Amino acid sequence: MTVRHVRFAIAFAALAGMLAACASVPANPNSDVHGADVERSIDAQISPLLRVGLDDAVVKPSRCPERIDLTLHPKQFCELPIEDSRIPITVRASSTMLFAVGLEGTVFRMRRLAGFAANDIAAEYGIRTQVDCGRGLRLLTVGTHVRCTVAGTRAGYAELEFRGRNRILVRPLAGMGRGRLAEAVRPYLLRHAAHRSTVVPGTVIAPYIVLQIRNQFGGKAAWLRPLHGARCPDRADLSGAKRMTCRLQYGDGLPRYAAWIDDAEGVRMEPVDAIMLTAMARTSVLESLKAKLAALGRKELAAVDCGPDRILVQQPGSTFHCRAYAGREQADVTVTVVGTEGDMAFTFAPLQQSS
Repeated sequence: MTVRHVRFAIAFAALAGMLAACASVPANPNSDVHGADVERSIDAQISPLLRVGLDDAVVKPSRCPERIDLTLHPKQFCELPIEDSRIPITVRASSTMLFAVGLEGTVFRMRRLAGFAANDIAAEYGIRTQVDCGRGLRLLTVGTHVRCTVAGTRAGYAELEFRGRNRILVRPLAGMGRGRLAEAVRPYLLRHAAHRSTVVPGTVIAPYIVLQIRNQFGGKAAWLRPLHGARCPDRADLSGAKRMTCRLQYGDGLPRYAAWIDDAEGVRMEPVDAIMLTAMARTSVLESLKAKLAALGRKELAAVDCGPDRILVQQPGSTFHCRAYAGREQADVTVTVVGTEGDMAFTFAPLQQSS
C-alpha cells in the first residue's frame, strides 16, 4: 500500500494557510465585513489560480452574504461557482488585515481523479478499465474517502483516501490481493519497518516514479508520449531516511526524482527539479496580467508570449522570460520557479509603448 503523489489538483499557498485579502481597511475587531469586499478579494486572488490549475475551468463570480460578522463567528463561508459545482471559500478574521480568504482543502476534478485511479489499477493489476468517481469538482480535505466504481473487476469499486499535500492512497481492490508493484516492494518495506538494512533495486522504484509523473500531468498527455521510463541506480541503500535519486527519461529532459521508504505510507517520492510547461506559464501570466489591468480599470486586449510550447526542466529559483502585451504596450515578465512542484512567481517590468 503506497500513497501516490498527484499534481492535477490545484494547490497553492492558501491550502496550507489563508491567503491574506488585499483589503486596505485596517483590522477592527468591532466591525463586520462587506460581502462585496470579500467577493472582490476571492475573484482577484483565488479564481485565477483555480482557473489555471483546473485546466481553464469556467469560474464564475463568487457569492457572499451581504455582510459578514467576524466578531462573533471568526470563520465563515462564501461560495465560488465553478462550472456546475459550488466550492466553499473560507473567510476568517485576520490580525493584520480586515479579513483573509482561502481554501480548506484541495479542489479536484473528479474525472481526473478517476483517471488517476485507472492508471494505478493498470500499473498494479495489469487491467485497463473504466473508473467513475463522479462528476464535477470537489473540495477534498485530509482524510476524505472517495469510492469510485471500477468496471470489469470482482471488486466493483476502489477506495481512495486524500492524505493532503496532493497525496492519494488507492487501497488494494477487494478480493484481488496486492498489486504487482506492491508485491515487489513489500519485502523491502518489511525490512525497513524492522529497522534492518534495506538495499532496494532501482527496478522496484522506477515504476512508481513513472506512474507518479503520468498522474501528475495526466491532462497534458501529448507531451508524455516520449516518456521512456525512469533510470534509477542498480541498487541503493534506503535504510532509515536515506534516499535514492532517479531520472525520468523523455525527450531531452532528465528531471530528477528522489525516492525513499516511509513506514506509514510505503514508497515516497518528490521531484528534485521542477518540470515546467510553457503553456501553463503562459496561461498563468495572462491571468495575472488581466487582474492587474482590471485593478487599474483598463480593458485593453491582453496577450502573453512565452515562446513555443515545450517542457522545461528547471531548478528551484531559476528563471525564464515571457512577453506581456496590453493594447499597444508590452512588458518583459520574469517567471521564477518556486519549489519543485511547478509553482511560479511573476515579476512584471513596466508596460511601455511598442516601437
